[in-house]
Order: sequence, then structure tokens, then C-alpha cells
Amino acid sequence: LPEWFKFFLKSCEANATIDWYFFSSQESISHKSDNIKYIKLHPDEFSTLASKNLNLKIKIQDYYKICDLKPAFGKIFAEYIKEYDFWGYCDLDMIFGDLSSFITNNYLNSCDVLSFYPGFLSGPFCIYRNNDQIKELFKQSVNYPEAFKSTKHFGFDENIQRPEILKISLLKIIKAIQFSFLYILTVKLYKSSWKEFRYQFQWFYKKNTINPHKLTDMTEVVWFNTKQFKIKSSFNELLFSDRYFERINYKNWELVWKNGSLIDKKNGENIFAFHFIDLKHNPDWEIPENINFNSRFSINPKGIQIEQ
Repeated sequence: LPEWFKFFLKSCEANATIDWYFFSSQESISHKSDNIKYIKLHPDEFSTLASKNLNLKIKIQDYYKICDLKPAFGKIFAEYIKEYDFWGYCDLDMIFGDLSSFITNNYLNSCDVLSFYPGFLSGPFCIYRNNDQIKELFKQSVNYPEAFKSTKHFGFDENIQRPEILKISLLKIIKAIQFSFLYILTVKLYKSSWKEFRYQFQWFYKKNTINPHKLTDMTEVVWFNTKQFKIKSSFNELLFSDRYFERINYKNWELVWKNGSLIDKKNGENIFAFHFIDLKHNPDWEIPENINFNSRFSINPKGIQIEQ
């Protein structure tokens, strides 16, 4: 396991109201909390379990491919989640803050699907109500059988790009603005670069050109069912990442994890979660090795540092 995993695990342990299940081919995961559940599962065993519970021939050859199957975890791991009101999934390259201060009982009771991105379904961390209707939602996509059976990664859990969206031009955006001035007001132009604006606009365009007879991915499935009042969903801007900070030109940022809370050191704001998508691939991003820590560390563009 990478050195940064212990920081992710620490942030999971601190969220004691959530049980975290780790299905892994690793021999064991060292932890100190009862809310961490380890189940040894080889990729071939996962393929067998998924094939049985989805009635499809699944063959996992690449760990990244499992991301396509995330929306079906409620079916695949049904035996493990039957006693829970909600289930979800998350990536490992994350640091969580105090989730219970954001995900309150009232918030949970008002939603069937909780996304922590404003524009689309948040693949790195997403929560679903545990009932048959929600567990079967993914089947409404025309792409799910191919996306699950193929060895190629589709991005089914978040976004299967439609060709026309990849070709969004400035002219097309200007035309769209003519009938959606209110959308511009929500883009937060005061902090947005063209890169961020175009990034956000693609979700607006995708949502407003959805084909109800050909739902491509899980984001479109949730959008459509919400619009039809069949489910209740929430898309909130709570999950930040190094890519997001780069898009909005947020420089010299530093987050401090202390006793279960994640704080933006520059403005003092309480942070829900942080996803270090790209930083983990940077060879200059420094992670302390073989160091025990108890209650405090910081994360910034230079690395993760233990704080006393």
C-alpha cells in the first residue's frame, strides 16, 4: 500500500459513525478502530461475485476498471450492506474531514442519492439509500451491460462523454448563455478561469441535452429520475481536489487535519473531504515514511507533513 494510505485510513477511523469496508487482496490492513472492516477478496473472486449478482460475465483485469461497477456495489455486496440504511463507495487517495457535521440525519433523510460534486455524480465518494429501487438504478442506462463486461474503462460511475460535448466551442457556449443567464451567475466568475468555466459548462450542457431514452451513465440516470420525481438527489460542492484548486487558480493552499476535522488553513473553513488525484503521482510530493502520528497532519502542494 502507498505511504499516503495511512493518512486516508486515519481519517476514516475518525468518522466513527460510518463503517468502512475494505475488500482487498492484501494480507491485512493495520487499524485500531472497530469501524474498519477488512475482507480479503482477490480480483478473480470479485469477478465471480459480480458475475453472480449482476447476471453478467465480469472479468476484472485492471483495478481501475472496478470504478465502472461502483454504482452496482449495492447489488454486488448486498450481503454485506443488508443491515445498513445507506451504502456508498470512495477512492483511497482522499482525506476526510468530519463527515457527520455535513451529512446530518436530516440531510440523509431528504435524499436517495448524495453526490458531493455540484455538476455530476461524484465517483470518488458517493452515497446511496439502501433499497431495491436505488440498488437497481444503474440498469436504466443503455450502456451498463457493455460498460460492465468490457475490459475497457468507460467512466460509467461519473460520465461517459458524448462526442458532441467534447467539441463544445465558445460559439456554442455563447448561444447557450442567451437562454441561461442565471447559470452564469452560479458559476462564480469572480474566482473562475476559462478552464473552470468550460469545465462547469459541460455538465450544464450535458444535463440540458439528455436523451431520456438513451441514458448513457449513472449521472444521467440520477438526473433523469430526479427530474421525474422518482428519487431525491443532492449535488453539493463539498468534495475538493488538487485539480479543482488548480482550475480556480487557488495557490499556496494548505489543509490541516486535526482530531477528525479538516481545515483550510488560509480561511479557517471546515472541509468535507480532499481528493489528491494528481499529487500522488508527483515524485516530488513528499510523504513521511514509517512515522506514527496521533492527531494532526497537514497536506499541501509539497506533500504531507506531521504536525506536533
